[in-house]
Amino acid sequence: MKYITIFLLFMMHNCKSTNSNFMSNFANNKTVNLQEQDCPKNGTCDVEIMENKSIRLLKDGIGKIYPKVIDGNNIVILYTFKIGSPNNYQDGHDSETLHIEINANTLDKLVDNDLKQINLLYGKHCFCKDIVGYYPIKKGQFSMQTLKNNKVQIKINFSEPKVGDRQVLKSIDLVLE
Repeated sequence: MKYITIFLLFMMHNCKSTNSNFMSNFANNKTVNLQEQDCPKNGTCDVEIMENKSIRLLKDGIGKIYPKVIDGNNIVILYTFKIGSPNNYQDGHDSETLHIEINANTLDKLVDNDLKQINLLYGKHCFCKDIVGYYPIKKGQFSMQTLKNNKVQIKINFSEPKVGDRQVLKSIDLVLE
């Protein structure tokens, strides 16, 4: 009986999900390696990693959705692309954002409608009232993998048909170190 118990404990320890390794790697990795070529031209990109958070989608007074980051058990990544514009334009501060929520059950590959599992949310912020707002992404690909030295790579390619050709941010490739 003693050997069966030891064997079961050994098997439980060694059969952990790979995804839980992603979560521990996220917890250990505070630095994002964002290469210049990973950011669209004519702008700057920033990444914020928020631990022990979740995304809640709320609606404003006119029925448009927006994200609220709240306390939770997941990791929220906020990727912001600030589009360069002349300094003398008062309304020239365009940006695009991508909210991603990752947890221990996140699969390492997701496609199209499965992207709702990570609350993938694209935001268009500009002086362009017809397309400004947040959009849950339903068309795209997400992948996450562990690299050498416990680095984690996240790749996302997506499109939002309602924004069309005015969407600049279409993919990200992050390496968390």
